[in-house]
Amino acid sequence: MVNEKGKECITPVSQALVQDLKNPKVEIPATITKDCVNPKASITLLDDKGNVLDQKDFLTKPGSNSAQAPTPAKSSGLIIIFTIIGLLIVAGVAYYFISLKKKQNETNPQ
Repeated sequence: MVNEKGKECITPVSQALVQDLKNPKVEIPATITKDCVNPKASITLLDDKGNVLDQKDFLTKPGSNSAQAPTPAKSSGLIIIFTIIGLLIVAGVAYYFISLKKKQNETNPQ
């Protein structure tokens, strides 16, 4: 893991993976050696002979607290969707009670 200037933030880590079907999540311990502004993590998956199977770089965006932080566009889209669903539910419940009240008035005229 390196910072925005390419300086190492942690000591490089190498860990053998063991297949565990009950717990497929793998946590790799790492010690942070200094502050890491806009970190970039490079992960390489090797086979037992040292051949590269896959490599990915993970970047964080400036101003985010987490690499998985939702973008404002995504979170506002979710808010709109949940608001529409909520309004439909409220309208459906209101329609149900209004039609129930009408039926009661038709069966029990005063």
